[in-house]
Amino acid sequence: GNLEAAWAGLAQVPYPQAPLVRSAEIRLGAPKLDLARPRIGDAAVAMDPLSGHGLFFALASALHAVPLVRAIIDGEVDLAAAFYAGRVVGTFYRQARISRDFHRAAGYGGPYWVARTGWPDDRPAEAPPPRTPHLRRQVVVRGGRLAEADVLVTPRDPEGVAFVRGREVGPILARARGGPLPDRAAFAARILHDTAPGEAGLIHDWLTERGVTTADLPMKHEVTI
Repeated sequence: GNLEAAWAGLAQVPYPQAPLVRSAEIRLGAPKLDLARPRIGDAAVAMDPLSGHGLFFALASALHAVPLVRAIIDGEVDLAAAFYAGRVVGTFYRQARISRDFHRAAGYGGPYWVARTGWPDDRPAEAPPPRTPHLRRQVVVRGGRLAEADVLVTPRDPEGVAFVRGREVGPILARARGGPLPDRAAFAARILHDTAPGEAGLIHDWLTERGVTTADLPMKHEVTI
């Protein structure tokens, strides 16, 4: 019934005079930040449909475009470029490697599959998680603007955490420098005395759950893409 009628209608549609073929694959459309026209969504990175993150990235990149544009307007080009590299270029390589692993798992032969299972490189999609907590200097969004900050990297948070319950982690750990992390009560009384005890206790719990036993954490360099 309806299917036959639809097919009959399609049969009457003439072929386009100049057919255009597009591939459904992950593509890095803007490997470098264009200061005049920062790109978001598919214009920056088109996701492989196997990964299924295209819509999420389009929305997320629209949100991070606001502090990015502010930084460009304010002349903070280095911050903007570093932020773009981490959020856009970093996302591209991670998704490309995940897609590569999907193709490898299929186990097919042939020129296409051989080429696809070796692209973009042989690096793992996910870097091995750190064994112990440490700090890393990177660009974050603070109050709607880009800024450099010390983020806490743990086995559970390999991408780094800049804020816990609305408080910046780096300054909290800086207050506690000089020895082991105080117990819950002392942490609330000495380190976060400007915060309600219950809230300070929750932040202390979060740190200890992440394996933070001392505020004297090593500082490590930013991970490469």
